[in-house]
Amino acid sequence: MDERKILFIFLVVLLYILAITWIGLSLYLVKPRIVQISPLLYKLTSGIALFLIGMAGLDFFHLSISSALERKIFFSRKHSLIPIQILIPAVLYLGKVLGISKDRISNSFLKFNNSLVKTRDICAELLDPGQVLVLLPRCLQDFECTQQVTSDVKNCKQCGKCMIKDVVDLTDKFGCHTLIVTGGSAARKIIRKIDPVAIIAVACERELLSGIQDVSHLRVLSVVNKRPEGPCKNTKFSVEELERCLMEFLTPDLSEKLNL
Repeated sequence: MDERKILFIFLVVLLYILAITWIGLSLYLVKPRIVQISPLLYKLTSGIALFLIGMAGLDFFHLSISSALERKIFFSRKHSLIPIQILIPAVLYLGKVLGISKDRISNSFLKFNNSLVKTRDICAELLDPGQVLVLLPRCLQDFECTQQVTSDVKNCKQCGKCMIKDVVDLTDKFGCHTLIVTGGSAARKIIRKIDPVAIIAVACERELLSGIQDVSHLRVLSVVNKRPEGPCKNTKFSVEELERCLMEFLTPDLSEKLNL
């Protein structure tokens, strides 16, 4: 699936219009009662509502422009007024009402989020390899392989039947943490233990969306896997895309050393 990020932007704009309509209608209906109490109270309530609506609109407009240009305009997503834990469920619900699948919306959001993470203000502080964590799903491993790579990715026998060999070769070259996890709970435990500054996660859309909400305070770049044999079995992804993501966080000195 290769959804454009405009889908997520469209749904947020539609959600914003619906919110304005609901707030405006609510203020209209309660106006007589509030005015009876105090005309000043109604003006104050309306003013606060208009201010919040305006700020939310400007906030998302700024994020959309930053995502399109992949460059900081005023401030980064971590300073956004819209909590992602509220925005995402609301957008998913609206998409469900409109008959748009969760995977399509998730794919669109992941592209939107990746663009924001690549804005210059977020990536201006380039990192050492030890500050970057690469998380891989268990389903990358060949379905018939018996090696325990979830305990240590270096247990991979490098047979080449799956993509783990390519990932190990790449991440060894960069020197960053690389771990294979069995699910969201295991990933959260590892993140707490290693305490990375940035994460590059490979998984399906739903797992990535859930993970980004859980660690919204961290810089997370997503690489969506491909599932030619169905979910959770012999999945694949673009190693070149993973390398590009690593380069987003890499220090210039290491780039020169690796001749990248």
